[in-house]
Amino acid sequence: MEAVLIEYVDKILRGAKPADLPIEQPTQFKLVINLKTARALALTIPESILLQADKLVRESDYAREGNRELGEKGSDQCNALIHRNKFVI
Repeated sequence: MEAVLIEYVDKILRGAKPADLPIEQPTQFKLVINLKTARALALTIPESILLQADKLVRESDYAREGNRELGEKGSDQCNALIHRNKFVI
């Protein structure tokens, strides 16, 4: 996605009119849930949604550089944390 954005900016800086550039739509989407923000907003995220997430951002992730991505959706680690009610917000 960033490469497409860079190409658009390059074309505009070289004089192309933004209205003349083709519109490209994403072909891939990822569900990322920020649990710290959800907790701050007092949101309860259903277990079914947590299991579908491609990535869960936890408060402990902020202490490390970068975020660790979950391997497969509904990984054992994710399921264990959910069932221990760690994600009840």
